[in-house]
Amino acid sequence: MAQGSALGGDDGVETVEMDLGGDAGPRSLRMALAASATADAQALARWQAYDLEHGLPRLPASQAGHWTPQQLSLDRLQAFSVKKGCYPGQEIVARTHFLGQAKRGLALLESDAALAAGTDVMAGAVPLGKLVAGSDADGRHVALAVLPLEREAQPMSAGDAALRELPLRDGLRR
Repeated sequence: MAQGSALGGDDGVETVEMDLGGDAGPRSLRMALAASATADAQALARWQAYDLEHGLPRLPASQAGHWTPQQLSLDRLQAFSVKKGCYPGQEIVARTHFLGQAKRGLALLESDAALAAGTDVMAGAVPLGKLVAGSDADGRHVALAVLPLEREAQPMSAGDAALRELPLRDGLRR
């Protein structure tokens, strides 16, 4: 097992690269020492868009603490447990799981304009939900929104942007 300075890359920079690809296609994570790593904003935006397309919300600070795991559809990723643990909100999470049913969940939305977390999703003049995370990568604008699970198909907008709903991809589903 390589450790510390035994890690190396072809470019002389100490790195570790992990293959995180699967059914959803190729995807790798390369980690390097902070002093030698350069930030690639477009690569980070593509990574975030990939996560959003697969239903993995990366919430900005403005959205943290506003949503239950069920509303963020984290059950499809098996990202929380209702049988063990003690964490803030655990009682509500377990109660929703065992006694009720979540009425809201994630929807993947796309637009021709940038989409900002915290923006209301509207169906005509009626608020339908809220954008919780968004990404702008390679000219594409995608976002996740918490919306009612049972709703009629109708035109939606966020601010002045018309929205198109896309299916969540299954590559990260467990």
